[in-house]
Amino acid sequence: SARVAAALLLGKGTDNQDYDITSLNPVSERDICEMIAQKSGISFKYQAMNDAEFHDYLTNLGIPETTDGDYSRSPVPFCTNDMVTNEKGIAQSQMAVMSHDVEKLTGHKPLEVQDLLEKYSYVWKEKLTSSRQLH
Repeated sequence: SARVAAALLLGKGTDNQDYDITSLNPVSERDICEMIAQKSGISFKYQAMNDAEFHDYLTNLGIPETTDGDYSRSPVPFCTNDMVTNEKGIAQSQMAVMSHDVEKLTGHKPLEVQDLLEKYSYVWKEKLTSSRQLH
């Protein structure tokens, strides 16, 4: 979060300290999909996939396998290998961390998924198809 980065640059926090920049309300990917479907009116749902299925899905979207791949057709600035690894970590609860670090550093509670859905609702209103179209 930019607010946390600014707070750290302004001297908040402690040297050599790690901070968990997280929400206080854990939300599953399935829940996020349901929230987006409800808010956007777009009928879609979360579908669990194994690593090979997810890799094939991403490849079919034009996402390159590695960071030195061809990104000209990719809708996102991430590579398939990293996204599969990230999703595996989520599935294994490696990212299920809750922390008050955002509030300690900034004096404000962290944004929640609902806040982000409101902020980025233009994505489905404008029917964006690539992260390059974000504003």
